[in-house]
Amino acid sequence: MSRKKVLTTSGIVSECSSRVAKSGSHAHSFAVRGKKYSFFLDDPLHPVIDGDMVRFSYQTRTLRGGSKRQYHAADLETLVIDAPAAAIAQSDETCIESDAGTIYIASNADMPGLLKIGYTTREIGTRIAELSAATGVPNPFKLEWTMPVERSAKEIEGFVHSSLRSKQAGKEFFRLSLEAAQDACQSAYLAIHPEGAKRLNEGLAERAAEIARARETRDARLLAWNAKQDEMKRQKAWKQSDDGRWRLQKSTHWLIEDFDPSVARGQTPFHLRLFGRRNPDFLELKISFGSEWVTHGNDREQVTQWRISAFGWRHGEPCSEEQLRADTWSAALKKAMELAAGHPARNRRITVTVPNTNLRHPRRDAGSETPVSSEFITEALDRMELVPEAENGACAPADWQLPLGR
Repeated sequence: MSRKKVLTTSGIVSECSSRVAKSGSHAHSFAVRGKKYSFFLDDPLHPVIDGDMVRFSYQTRTLRGGSKRQYHAADLETLVIDAPAAAIAQSDETCIESDAGTIYIASNADMPGLLKIGYTTREIGTRIAELSAATGVPNPFKLEWTMPVERSAKEIEGFVHSSLRSKQAGKEFFRLSLEAAQDACQSAYLAIHPEGAKRLNEGLAERAAEIARARETRDARLLAWNAKQDEMKRQKAWKQSDDGRWRLQKSTHWLIEDFDPSVARGQTPFHLRLFGRRNPDFLELKISFGSEWVTHGNDREQVTQWRISAFGWRHGEPCSEEQLRADTWSAALKKAMELAAGHPARNRRITVTVPNTNLRHPRRDAGSETPVSSEFITEALDRMELVPEAENGACAPADWQLPLGR
């Protein structure tokens, strides 16, 4: 912790909550004796729960910014859970509020080698401040250790004083090491409440198991979340790749011949038609590969074919040709060229479209935005190997039914 004054407190935990602080760390808040404290950790798990009997050190700090509001930052390294909530809840005896308190050990630089052992039912910091005023020593007392107890605080203090009579150097002062004083306090508690040791061990074991389960659950969720993020990144990278972009588009398109941009298409304005101007002839020819469902009596089958459709203007009037079909690419190309040769328009567009699901070995450069020869398309289709759509999972619509009377 920083150089700010370090204080110590103890008591029963309540009002536990957690949030993510502006710094990005996890702020775990809780209350002890009506005062709010917070642990600021990277760990998302709260180190204490409501009902825990704890002791710890803390510092009072001021928020940055204009508010200057103070808060109490607890030090996790000094946290001691003297009795977890589970152990306290298991007690069959009724706690007497006036007899619950804190056993404490304090020292003073003006009394080298001596330790003050006592108890208080109030805020421990207040009691330590009173000691300095009551004894009149120049230096303030320093809190060395605390042990919150849910009952029999005065009786435990008396047991400690009795067991340390040979070390006594005053009413509540003893000449011994801090470790020996701590052992004496803990032994006194267990001597008066022997069932407390069992509850304490069971409670600590249960708390350890709860933390292990919580971490396991958190780790599993974190692994699942990381796996999901990795999969999303993989999919994003694939979608941005050449293969991904090709797979995501529905069809591959080739342009054999395109319209002349210098020749207008569409209907001639009315005032020009008054002078005999006709609508310009043009032809749009589409060759496509795909499948459709055909009914033969009570049977329904999927037929994969090439289709040739045409639309345009002939002698100034709109026209559309009946759709032609072919079983092979060469036959489809031949029919398309014959249809184009029989149309008077020389301004025309001829396109070829093949669904990507019908291409077994796709070529990313198969499509072209500029006109290519039919020989190029033939070569590309030969390399890509057209497959029936049925091989790619095509099936009849789920709501399809045979017509009545068939």
